[in-house]
Formats: sequence, C-alpha cells, structure tokens
Amino acid sequence: MFKKCKANCQANDNLYLRGDVFYYMVELPRQNGKRRYFIKSLHTKNYYEALEKAKQMKDNSYSKNFEAKTLILAAESISKNMVFDEYDKEIDCGGQMMMCKVKRISIQNDPIKIKALLGIYSRLQKLKLSITDPDTIDQIQHLEEMMGQILTNQEVIMQNQQKILQMDYINSGSGSGTPPEKHTIRELRDAWIQHENNGDAEKRKKESFFKHMAKKIGLTIDSDYAEFNNEAKIDAIINEIKTNPKWATDATKGKKVGYLKALYNYADREYPGLYKNFNNRYPVYKKGESQNPHMPYTEKDLKEIFNPKHKHFKDNPDDFWAILMGMFAGARTNAAVTIQYKDIIDVDGCYCIYFHKDKDNKTKQLKTGATIRVLPLPTQLLDLGFIDWAQRKKSRLKAEDSDPVFTQAVNSKGNYNNKYVSEGILPFIRSLNLSKPYKGKLDFHSFRNNASLQLQDFLVPQSYINNIMGWKGQTIMEQHYSKHTLAKIKEQADKLRYDFLQPEFDYWKKVMSKK
Repeated sequence: MFKKCKANCQANDNLYLRGDVFYYMVELPRQNGKRRYFIKSLHTKNYYEALEKAKQMKDNSYSKNFEAKTLILAAESISKNMVFDEYDKEIDCGGQMMMCKVKRISIQNDPIKIKALLGIYSRLQKLKLSITDPDTIDQIQHLEEMMGQILTNQEVIMQNQQKILQMDYINSGSGSGTPPEKHTIRELRDAWIQHENNGDAEKRKKESFFKHMAKKIGLTIDSDYAEFNNEAKIDAIINEIKTNPKWATDATKGKKVGYLKALYNYADREYPGLYKNFNNRYPVYKKGESQNPHMPYTEKDLKEIFNPKHKHFKDNPDDFWAILMGMFAGARTNAAVTIQYKDIIDVDGCYCIYFHKDKDNKTKQLKTGATIRVLPLPTQLLDLGFIDWAQRKKSRLKAEDSDPVFTQAVNSKGNYNNKYVSEGILPFIRSLNLSKPYKGKLDFHSFRNNASLQLQDFLVPQSYINNIMGWKGQTIMEQHYSKHTLAKIKEQADKLRYDFLQPEFDYWKKVMSKK
C-alpha cells in the first residue's frame, strides 16, 4: 500500500511512501470512467533526495506536455490546406446496411506533408502514455481521427512513399522543394534554448553564437531556417569554428559544435522530414587537460590565509565562512556562496547543507545533477560555530528563508554576483604572496581540491567521496549502487578536519562568535 508523504512535503501531491522507499505518483485522466495512475520508484529512502527527484519528474512531465502541444500545433498548421476526398461507404446501422459519405485523405496532397504528419503522429504515440494534461489528450485524440483517414488509405501511403524516394528534397544539399511551413533561424534557436531551460548566461552565449554564425554565412538571424539547413552552410559554419582565433582550444570548439549539433537535431526532431540533422558532418573534439589547472593550497598557505594578524575576516566575516564552504563541503564556487537560509537543514539532529537548484532563485546554476545533494556538515565546521553565526545573521537582518546567507554573492537584480569572489575574496588571498604552484593556479576552486585531497589522505572510499563532493562517479556501481545513508556519509565527512589549523580556528571562533 502507498501512504501519503509528510504533510509539509512540498511535492505532497505526488510524493508517496511504500515501505521505506519513496515513489512518484500522479493521477492520469480517466479512461472509460476508470482511474489511472503513473507510478515510478525514486529508488531512495532519503526524503530530501526524493523531494528533488519528484520535482525533476514533475518538470519532465511539464516538458512532455509542452512538447506534445508543440507537435499538435505543427500538425494543425500542416493539415490546414490538406485536400480530402469524399466517397460512398456501406455502413452497418443496427442490422441495416446504408450508404454514407466518408472523408479520406486525397492522393493530391504534398508527400512531404504526409511524411511530416506521420512523423508527428509517431512521436505523439510515444509521448501519449506520459501526458497528464486532459486538453492535450483531447487534442491528440482529435489528431488521431485525422491520422486514421491517412493510415487507412494505403494507396496514398504507398504512392507518397514512391514520390518521396523520387524527390530530392530530403537528401539534397540545396534544399530543393519548399517545406510545408517556414521558420526563421531566430524562432528555432529561441525554441531550442527554451527547451534546454538554460540559465541567463548560457542563454546569452547561444543567442550570440547563432547570430554571429548567421552573419558569417551571409544570412541574418531572421532568415529562413531552410537556408541555414544544408551541407554548404554547415560546412562554412564548421570552418568558422575551426579557424576563429577566439575559440582556440579544443574544449571551446567542441562546445560550439555541440551548440550547432543540438539545434539541427532539435529542428529535425520537432519537424520530422522538414529539416536535416547532419549527424555525420560534425568534427569531434576531445576535451584536453587544462593548461592551468586548479591546484590545492599547501598547509603553509592555509595557515597564512587564516593567520590572526590579517584583519580581513574581522571586517568581512562572510568571506571566512564562504572559504570554509569550499574546504568543508567541497563545494564549487557558485554552489558554495549561493546557499540560502532554507538550505541549512536539520535531519534527525544532523545539520546539513542542501545543495540544489531553485527555479525561483536565478543565482543557483549547479554544474551537474550529481551536485544536487544533502551534505552532513563536518564536526570541525560545526564546532567553529557556523550554525549559530548563520542564525544570528538571519535574525539581525530579519531575513527570509529564501534570502542568501552570503548577501554580497547576489546583486541588486537578484542574480549571481560573480565579482563577490573575484573582486572580494581572491584579491585578499593574492595579497598574501602565497606559494606559486608549478603549472597551475590558486583560486577559490582550490579549496575544493583541498577537501578532495583531505578525504583521499584519510582513505575515505571513493563512493563516499562522490557523495560528499557531488561527483557522478566513474563506474556503474558508483553511479547507481552507492547511495549511502546520511549517518554513514556523516561519519566520512567528519574526516574533513584541518587539525594543523586548530590554533588559528580557536582564534577565529572567538571573533566570529561576536559577528
């Protein structure tokens, strides 16, 4: 039996428990008066992990509903000028045979339109089982009636297939023939970016890239996408990526090729038969090793950073705790400094940081899905007074749960302020004249390296390091079968200790208790 999740669960409409395992459940529209449910195990006993997975499932459901509506609109657009024939058909009406006028698709229609409709219909059939919106289901059923008129007319299907094989439209580089509908490069680019659900920074990069590319090949961003969609144009774009001095590294070139490939595949997927995806033409760029990798701080460096003779942390207590987020949580820069008060949680007496994405918070742009995690805070960090400091600050500022703990990390528009670290914390560190590593650099990310090395030095198993650091893992076992309990992760996280810094920490603990 299923039982409803906690009453205060933010996803209480579709997060359920069976035994000790969380499940995602949503009621689907009824069929023949019978209730139907979509149920999927979330494979976790952890409430917060289940909550995040349930949100992702819900987002995925919305995405499929949106995709189905887009396909339906495309089908309606294509079918507007379709030609239908009427013919007489004998129908059994209660034992009496009667002749009735019946519609069927005409053989006069453009074969490309027929192919496009069949492609849309095929995709909708795959989506249909996971669609939860009743209006969308009604529209699919209406489309199925029309498709029935096509699918039952085998003469149309066979003759159109022969025409398509004879036509040069799909396989030609020049795009001979006219697509049933037109889209601009801008329209498809923006629809793709919306589908990808990118952050503002990534969105601007993609917009700028395609605007630049359209100009380089003699088009504008508002040109017909069909002009953009041929071998000659894609070869010109790839050549620009290869030769542009701004994109010197293979990693950068690979990212630009990735943009190109994703847009072409999106257009092909959304409008089957209208556009080509050029899967065999993209060059492959291997992601090489960084020429200037992040290096960890030495013990001597860390003792200098926390040396009581420096007054920086007295004037900037946020910087002190932000650095410790890197050292004790192994957090990347963005994740470390964008935590909100609501992310500091108490799970059965264990204080944790909940690193996750937040749709209502533009500052949070976590790098990977593995970055989303509930991390028990190491004991040495708790002993320094982090929880008490955060609670005092929240009370003093009369802050809301959704407000950032590190206020300077968010600008006046509510966006991530990347200058907080680059123009606040790092200038202080660079002023200390620390050791210069060989073939590497020291920055905020270096504190994450210190956390990783500390765990390795204490022989913490790799699967626990993955859980603590927010890494996906290399093997199937690490990726899918190493979901440890919070209590076990806490035991390993407590090995994140910097005992050589204890004299400095004792001093700063007294200072921070007054902040």
